[in-house]
Amino acid sequence: MSSSLDSDGLLRQQQQQNLRRQSQQSSDPASAIQVVDLPEADSIATAAALGRQSRSPSLQPLSPANGELSATPSAAAADSESDQAKDESSQQARTQPPQPLAPSDHVSGHPDIRSVQVDFHAYIMDMDLNGRLAELRKTYDKDFDRLKEYQLALHEMVFSSMSHLRALTILQQLFVQHWPAAYKETLNQLGLHFVPDCIALYKSLLASLRGPSLEEFRISACLLEQFGERLLAWYTADDHVFEFKRLSLSFGFAKTATKRKTSNINEDDIILKLISLRRDNQDFNGFFSRAEAHPVMNKRRFVDLYSVNMQQTMRMVTLLDAAVKKAKKAKSACSFAAKDAENLEACLSIAKDISDYSNNIGVKLKELSRQLVLSKSFSNFWEKSMMDESQVHRFRNQISHLHTCRLYLTREVHMPGLDNYRLRLFVFTEFLLVISESDENRTTKYQLLKHLGEY
Repeated sequence: MSSSLDSDGLLRQQQQQNLRRQSQQSSDPASAIQVVDLPEADSIATAAALGRQSRSPSLQPLSPANGELSATPSAAAADSESDQAKDESSQQARTQPPQPLAPSDHVSGHPDIRSVQVDFHAYIMDMDLNGRLAELRKTYDKDFDRLKEYQLALHEMVFSSMSHLRALTILQQLFVQHWPAAYKETLNQLGLHFVPDCIALYKSLLASLRGPSLEEFRISACLLEQFGERLLAWYTADDHVFEFKRLSLSFGFAKTATKRKTSNINEDDIILKLISLRRDNQDFNGFFSRAEAHPVMNKRRFVDLYSVNMQQTMRMVTLLDAAVKKAKKAKSACSFAAKDAENLEACLSIAKDISDYSNNIGVKLKELSRQLVLSKSFSNFWEKSMMDESQVHRFRNQISHLHTCRLYLTREVHMPGLDNYRLRLFVFTEFLLVISESDENRTTKYQLLKHLGEY
């Protein structure tokens, strides 16, 4: 009995000594506070993780008295670090770059974006063109280099159309689909409502080329045959030539046919208006900033995508011209190159016709639309026209984008005794337009006089 009491007394004495020792240690800051050295480039996530780790039950001592978790100075230090990390995170959130408008997996994962390589060299590597074509070296011997250049020229046309479709899809997915409703009129003035039509046109082109041609490349002797025949059949089918003429300048900057130097991209009054809107409206500018921050933009701006359409029209002429020349050089290498060169040359003639129309008639109609819309009498014309709202919207859209309408003929009428004043008649598929032209101070001013359409 006494031995039991003695052992209990000794136990209580030992606990009291432990308590006094802990009290002395807690009064010494050097022994109580645990110092954790973080790397210089430590992240907020690391600091927060250390804070959580310091508060975990497995690392905190138990109180000798009741076995509960004690609020030691180490835990308080960890809490302080965690609070500091939260403050840094909050500050970083205020200064970090704009977040993308749409989730990366939604836009980046789009099949017309994800499956397209960044450039033609990457396309060559992905398709293993050099390796596959090298298998033919023994067969074609001295003519191999000419054959290879010819085949690469055909592949480049396929890739160029794929790349352009990718740019159009990015424009549609990031900008057109999410355009703020309050600025819908600006979207229409920019011609961006034609982007879906452009996408449909190039999808149709690729369906006739990429599928059959690349499948042929995979299963045959690594060669693209009948490429020119398929392309010519697509150009001459349905109304594809007119669609190219209609849509090449539907949006973007026109390449003028005058002798002026290359114009600055800001010459377009609508783009100037867009820049002004972005500068004056924080929400509208935020929309563009978020869209331009998306990974698929790859540091490009909106205006870079806005200008791609006319560039592709011109590029198609260049690519076809190169393909024709290389096909002619490869005639001695393979039997089908001569016929392909003939069909490709017919396609080149069509592409030049489209380009010439865009650079001459199209660009003048686009400039005429711009002048009419900016004229002081434009809004008054619709107020006096006695049309209902739906008709006004339809006809205003036509006049705002005359370059997208099918033009049959024009007639100019000079007024006797009025050397500086003319009337001009435009006959389009769906309507007839009468405008006046007057020369004032070395500039030509336009005024809409009559619009006759299907009411």
